[in-house]
Amino acid sequence: MAAAGTIAVYGATGYTGRLVAREAARRELPLVLSGRDAARLHAVAEELQIDAPVRAAALDDRDALRHALGDCTAVINCAGPFTRLGEPVVRAAVETGTHYADTTGEQPFMQRVFERYDDAARAAEVAVVPAVGFDYLPGDLICRLAATGHEPLRELVLAYAVKGFAATRGTLHSALLALRGGDLAYEDGEWRPAGPGPLRAAFTFPEPFGRQPVAKFPAGEVVTVPRHTRTRKVTSLITTTTMLPVAGLAPAVTALTPLLGIVLRTPVRALADATIDRFPEGPSEEERRRSRFTVVALAHGEDGTTGRGVVRGGDVYSLTATCAVQAASLLAAEGYDRTGVLRPRPLLRAGPGRGGRRSLSPRESICPACAGVLAPWRRAPASEPALARSFLLLRCEGCGTAVTAGRPVPDLHDSGAYTAAPPRLARAAAPVLDAFDRARLRLLAPVAPPPGRLLDVGAGRGRFVAAARAAGYDASGLEPSAERVQAAAREHGVRLSRSAIEEADVAAASLDAVTLWHVVEHLEAPDAAAAVIASWLRPGGALLVGVPNLGSLQARVGGERWYHLDLPRHRTHFTVPGLLALLRRAGLEPVSVHHVLAEHNAFGMWQSLVNRATTTPSYLYNLLKRNAGPAPADLAVTVVALPLVPAAAAVELAAGAAHRGGTVAVAAVRAG
Repeated sequence: MAAAGTIAVYGATGYTGRLVAREAARRELPLVLSGRDAARLHAVAEELQIDAPVRAAALDDRDALRHALGDCTAVINCAGPFTRLGEPVVRAAVETGTHYADTTGEQPFMQRVFERYDDAARAAEVAVVPAVGFDYLPGDLICRLAATGHEPLRELVLAYAVKGFAATRGTLHSALLALRGGDLAYEDGEWRPAGPGPLRAAFTFPEPFGRQPVAKFPAGEVVTVPRHTRTRKVTSLITTTTMLPVAGLAPAVTALTPLLGIVLRTPVRALADATIDRFPEGPSEEERRRSRFTVVALAHGEDGTTGRGVVRGGDVYSLTATCAVQAASLLAAEGYDRTGVLRPRPLLRAGPGRGGRRSLSPRESICPACAGVLAPWRRAPASEPALARSFLLLRCEGCGTAVTAGRPVPDLHDSGAYTAAPPRLARAAAPVLDAFDRARLRLLAPVAPPPGRLLDVGAGRGRFVAAARAAGYDASGLEPSAERVQAAAREHGVRLSRSAIEEADVAAASLDAVTLWHVVEHLEAPDAAAAVIASWLRPGGALLVGVPNLGSLQARVGGERWYHLDLPRHRTHFTVPGLLALLRRAGLEPVSVHHVLAEHNAFGMWQSLVNRATTTPSYLYNLLKRNAGPAPADLAVTVVALPLVPAAAAVELAAGAAHRGGTVAVAAVRAG
């Protein structure tokens, strides 16, 4: 295999190909631009302002294709429709020993690649990975996650809902081929030709989609999922409004598909292709940003259990480019040695070679904030003194948000520093905590003034709910911990509802405001939680959310011992761009961002600095929380550092003024 790290983009002049080339150039990966038209390839290189080799190669010119790929480590094929045009590039990649990935969404092509090229790819010691874009990498991963712990399955149901989707010319050409038929079903443990779908069917998606009419969908997961999951059947569906925006015409989608398949086997197809060629090449950037998707996987085990997974996001073409470039960069890594035709999951196993670290779960592959691709970043020690271990952090190359890898440690939110027992100096601190609550209410009032109906999610001991009631709000709280629910009633006379977000009995559009104060970073699926919370708000209702800021000065100063990392309790470590992306994906529009916050920031800066010199993580914090005993050396360092509190506060104030505060608060409203 040749020049390690060089990635060819074939079809670089097309709509998706340019997005892929732009993403690769942004990441400063060594590139070769290839396709059928040399002049247009040079124009792309000039547009991207990169000095990349240009190699024109027609698909029917086998020698030119071999020359184009001969000194590349990996190729991303973006030239569709793949059923008609994809195979020559696969063949050339295998013949030249070049790892291959593509952006296909065409099920028959995927099955053909698996059936025809696995042995050849193994013999050539290359990996061939079809469909590494929106169709169908996220869906394949979420299917695997949903099925975990429930196999063997009676059926795995996969449902797509897409809103505001504007197709490129290439996607429309591929859709015409799909309408001709030839798609597959997986039933009774084998692939077979698919029949027509039900005329009337519906599927219940999470909000904001809700219950939608659906039709049969020739998804690529029908090809990939049975290769990694023990299931008797795979059913794939898509909302009919994705294809036909008028909901009342939903039955027509299924009824007309067989007829269209017959018609498109005549010269009408050439006329349809010619008509598509007169359309705009693809959606504008603004149109892409407005699109939203939700993919739901339901795994029905033969033992009666059910697993469920959800992926949400937007801008499917940018997501495709990000995923494709990430896939190619993994393939092009020095020492990568997986071979054969692969599904997405084996590809995303981190580290070259089979001796690398464990495989990544879907949660560890896709950023929960912006739906970008996560990559290994650093290891950091546990913030809980009782845990003498470190944790892997994965970071999004798009928004900079990080994720704590691995499964949550059980019971950590009811033990250690998070026990429900009152901390030391609680009475002395009460006036300060009351002032913090009033400051939070001042952030909320401009977007949701009293006497609106307010829900505090993750209400803890109920202190803020009591403060909000005193300020005139019709306030209530949600808290999953039984001990804290009892403490709220005992200490503040507040009755909280004991429930997690996904189980809460809250009517849609029933709230004027929700507060989510240092809660979302603890959640395994913050994107799903944000969408649920958005559904609770009336149009124009507001969410106030506070989180630690991974892009802050104190995060940089503290490094792996930053006070607000709080590993492993904090599952997602947001940057401001990541938090804003999360809110917008949930249908919430940010209206204000606050970087200067007294409640956490000054102490966080001081504790992060002191952490550099103590053995016990966040020693003073844990001492006050009755989670650390006397440690003479750490106590001495802490006492000596106390006079530095004003200096740390001043530094943090300057950082906040520069929009790099240790924590941030964002107020966002639901569009009406």
